This record gives sequence, structure tokens and C-alpha cells, in this order.
Amino acid sequence: IINSSPEIDNTDTIDVAKYSENLNKAKQLIKQAKGVIFDLGDTLMTVYPSRGYIFAEYAYKYGYLLNPDAIERNWFKLYEEWEKERIISKIFYSCNEKEYESLYSKLNANILHFSGIPKEKHKEAIDIGRSIFLEILQNPSRWKIIPYVKEILSKLKGENKKIALLANWNSDLKTFIYGSELSIYFDVIVSGTTNNLKKPGKE
Repeated sequence: IINSSPEIDNTDTIDVAKYSENLNKAKQLIKQAKGVIFDLGDTLMTVYPSRGYIFAEYAYKYGYLLNPDAIERNWFKLYEEWEKERIISKIFYSCNEKEYESLYSKLNANILHFSGIPKEKHKEAIDIGRSIFLEILQNPSRWKIIPYVKEILSKLKGENKKIALLANWNSDLKTFIYGSELSIYFDVIVSGTTNNLKKPGKE
């Protein structure tokens, strides 16, 4: 299973020796495997041009002029806090699509409050947060493919490996992938929230 997490993008230093060791181990495992399971966000694709830009764009539609860079910094800061408080785990392990949307809309609203939308405009912030949530999960043009991903997937296909996608996503996952340049690579596409699955559960 090949997976990543957004906090990697916020790391200043990397242990090169450890990274190289893990990379070599991964190569050996993939060589022996009949198939490979990939995560999507920040593994194969990343939000483009940035989460901060999309947040600012939607806030502007409601009359708020926010700084995309500040939003991006707030996103990483709050994400770390949510992880410590296990809020992110609650989202990913709830396996309930309505709750998934509701919780992420609230988290997005908190980012908007930290970035300049007044607390007394919470309902409006929730509405903006929900719009952002749906836009990011439904629109492939809001994402870009990470460099070398297509080359890696093509190589795996050429070696007759089965390729699966397993993501903490809503029911839009298949439509999202079919609308992207990655649609030709996957043999199986699974969304956790629509299949009562908890990643990284053994199911």
C-alpha cells in the first residue's frame, strides 16, 4: 500500500539515509507483489494551485478578501492540531458519507475563521466550507498529477501488476478518477466512506 500524508509537504528536513532505505524496501516489495494499492491525495495527485488559493477564491465569492498563503499556513497548523486531538481519525474512520461531509465542512469553516472570516459569520463559513469540500472532491481540474506518477503507473501496468486505488473519499471518487488522466491505470477503485471500510483496515 502506497500512502502519503499532507504534513510531508510542510517538512523542512528529511533523513536522506532513512528515506533511501525505505525507498529500496518499497521497490523490493513492489517487485514481488502481484498488485499495488495507492492512496490518492498527496500520493498521486495534489491540490492545485493550492488549498489556500481555492479557499480564498470561494471566500471572495461571499465578499471576503483572504490571503491564500496565510490560509495554507493555517491549514497545516490546524491539521496538526486535529491530528493530535484525533479529529482527523474520526473523519477517516467514521465511514459515513454525510458525517464525512459535515465534519470537513466544519473544519474548513475553522480555517476560514482563522484566516479572517468573523466568528459571528459561522453559518456562512460553514456554507463556504462545504462548497470547498465538494469542489475539491468533485473537480479533477483542481488537482495536478505529481511528477513521475504516470510513468510509475505505466511501468506497473507494463509488468502486469494489478493497480488499485483506495482513498478516504466520498461517492464521487470514481467519477473524479474517470474525469482525470489517471482513469486508464486502475483495475479497482474503492472509496472508504461508501463501502464501510476503514483505512488502513485489513478489509
